[in-house]
Amino acid sequence: MKWPGFPELLGLGLSKIITAVDLSTPEDGSALRERIERSVIAEGEAVVTTLATLSPTDAALDACFGVLAERHGADWVASRVRLPDITTDQITAIAEAIQNRIRG
Repeated sequence: MKWPGFPELLGLGLSKIITAVDLSTPEDGSALRERIERSVIAEGEAVVTTLATLSPTDAALDACFGVLAERHGADWVASRVRLPDITTDQITAIAEAIQNRIRG
């Protein structure tokens, strides 16, 4: 009998969990965006962890979340990307990146 790991016990597939390492450049944001899109295609959603321990730049958040919203819509991002350990300041910055992209 195979014993499930902790994520499986919580009902999360391992490919859903994405550990953000660095979000200091637009390239970092683009890389995270690509990982999120792959996870959503494979698993239906993405869970991005460790954001609270980072100091993401506005440019990186735009390259990730702003572009996701531009490509797929804000509702798509809200319904498919989970951010369990995000700070209030980070959610505000992500919301601003999404609004700026959608408004053009």
